Amino acid sequence: MRILLALFAVVAMAADSKPNFSGAWTLMVAKSDFGSAPAPQSMTTQIDHREPEIKVHSTITSAQGGYSSDYKYVTDGRENSNNVRGSDIKSRVTWEGATLKVAAHAVAGGSQVEFTDHWNLSPDRKTLTMTRAINGPQGRVEQRYIYEKQ
Repeated sequence: MRILLALFAVVAMAADSKPNFSGAWTLMVAKSDFGSAPAPQSMTTQIDHREPEIKVHSTITSAQGGYSSDYKYVTDGRENSNNVRGSDIKSRVTWEGATLKVAAHAVAGGSQVEFTDHWNLSPDRKTLTMTRAINGPQGRVEQRYIYEKQ
């Protein structure tokens, strides 16, 4: 019986190693860090995660106005292609344990820009942390987005 329970625990932990990010998320602007970029006034993100597919819809309000963006990813390392605000963004999404890694590149304003995101859920699954490193013509910018599940 103990062996069966131990085996069940191992299987449950393995299944849990790839968390499900689905839900409605609100950016906690005051707890986030945008590096040298201006902070948005607000941001909401809806994630539909059905492994290996993830759909992300975000609505952003900033001093320049509001806009939305949509991304579709597969998490198996195949190339993803999204067009956001007129820029074609190519990415590869993979798992690093319980962390989702998005490695992307695009041409923005005539310059090559690369960014890498790491998505992590808190143990209680109520906080989503996305860290981002952006490399572009002006150098490197590091950001940290903290979301609360609604």
